[in-house]
Amino acid sequence: MFNRYRLKRKWGRGLKKTSDLVFMRSSDATASLKDFSWHSVKENPMWIEREKINWKKQIEIGMLIIAVLSAIIVCLYAPYFRINNTQITGLQRISQEKFTKAINSVMNYRRFLILPGSDYFVADLSEMKTILAEKFPLESLTITKKFPNTLIVNVEEKISTIIYDNGVEYGYLDTDGNVVEILRKVGDDEWQEKSAMTSTTPAIRVHTPKSKQIKKEIGDYPIVYDERGMTGGINTNVLDKETVAGIIEWFN
Repeated sequence: MFNRYRLKRKWGRGLKKTSDLVFMRSSDATASLKDFSWHSVKENPMWIEREKINWKKQIEIGMLIIAVLSAIIVCLYAPYFRINNTQITGLQRISQEKFTKAINSVMNYRRFLILPGSDYFVADLSEMKTILAEKFPLESLTITKKFPNTLIVNVEEKISTIIYDNGVEYGYLDTDGNVVEILRKVGDDEWQEKSAMTSTTPAIRVHTPKSKQIKKEIGDYPIVYDERGMTGGINTNVLDKETVAGIIEWFN
């Protein structure tokens, strides 16, 4: 059966929904219709706010760096800190000129190609000791620096030579007791005649080396007078090693 009242109620509800949709208020529409591409601005927790640059602090740091670099350059290259005075003590047999020249050769070498080896702060004393010990017979060597431009060197020489006197000539002996160099003849003034005890006994000639004169002429080495009168040229063995070592030890 057709029920007209039921159809009327159904059409009425549909019209109400349509009118509510068309004529709804703007505020209601905004509330109900949302743009899903829009979102509110939120603070990023990973964002770190940049500090403002402190120009005064930056300038102070830059000036400090420049001052430090300038001080380093002055210490390395200023003539005031250049070692130009070398004081050497203890040399007796080694030539002071040759010894000083060896020291200067080390200081004239530039370290890392740019640093002057003669600078007070750069001079390498350990390298200097090594080179001097290789060139010269040294028992001990002490090198110190005195501010701002002085080098103090204390030397104790090692004796590796003795002067051998056989009554005819003087020569150098090495530590093996071999003649390595003939120095000079024994002078007539180094012989003295001692009168005999009786008129029938001939006078005796005695040889006494003039040690002070020999030291001045040849060097401060121990002098051995061999009364055996042995003669021989260079490379002739006249003393054994033990005797030579004992003489050097006694002399020291």
